[in-house]
Amino acid sequence: MRDGAAVDGPPLIPPRPSDAGPAGDCARYCALVSESCTGSFAQYTDTAQCMAVCGALPAGIAGDREGNTVACRQTYAGNVAKTDPTTYCPAAGPFGGGVCGERCDAFCGLAFAICPRAPWESTPACVTACTNLRFTETGDDSGEGLAGPMFGDTLNCRTRRLLEALAVPEECNEIGKGGACMNDATVPGRDE
Repeated sequence: MRDGAAVDGPPLIPPRPSDAGPAGDCARYCALVSESCTGSFAQYTDTAQCMAVCGALPAGIAGDREGNTVACRQTYAGNVAKTDPTTYCPAAGPFGGGVCGERCDAFCGLAFAICPRAPWESTPACVTACTNLRFTETGDDSGEGLAGPMFGDTLNCRTRRLLEALAVPEECNEIGKGGACMNDATVPGRDE
């Protein structure tokens, strides 16, 4: 308790001016998220993957704390993510962690930017399909992006496969009907 007010959880540390930087500055954003979110909290495999995702996101306004923008992700990517990586590294990541925009908006926007033939006829159709998908917060099938599973009928699997598609375009086939993300069991001979 401080000044008679209860404090729930760790305090949100406002971003330093050097963290905020210009809105939509992909180089700055990628440097911050790479420095702050490491190990099991890593959001990207490398800078090239981060830059590709960043280039597909709207820039936003410096200091954004919500919305599917680079600026929002950049706000959480610096010292805020270092303070609480469990909560804020996903917010700083490609799919916004439910903080920087809705996961389905981020997923579908990136799906159409990354996959030349996305499995849906339009972004609104993708968002509609996405909102009906299960997203697992905890357990073996949890996580989004790099932390997500490679199989299972979940949004978690699709976010992982979509990031994989940046290096292996055929992964785009796995996020729609009939793909690996429709199967609840591991496909023999494939690594998870």
